[in-house]
Amino acid sequence: MSSDKFDDAVQLIKSGNKPAAVPMLKEIVQANPRDEDAWLWLHSCVEQVEGKILPAKKRWKSTPTTNPRATR
Repeated sequence: MSSDKFDDAVQLIKSGNKPAAVPMLKEIVQANPRDEDAWLWLHSCVEQVEGKILPAKKRWKSTPTTNPRATR
């Protein structure tokens, strides 16, 4: 993960500018689908419930050890 890009995205989110952080976080998770921190921050940027489902599914798929369904 590009630490600078991740840190910049988190700062944008904390300052209330979630829309500007989304493309940065999407780039990070595309480069490293197992980056749980980037997925969680990306998930926090999505306001609608429907929009939260896809990032969560992708994160669980890429990190099966954190997937609550993986143990079933």
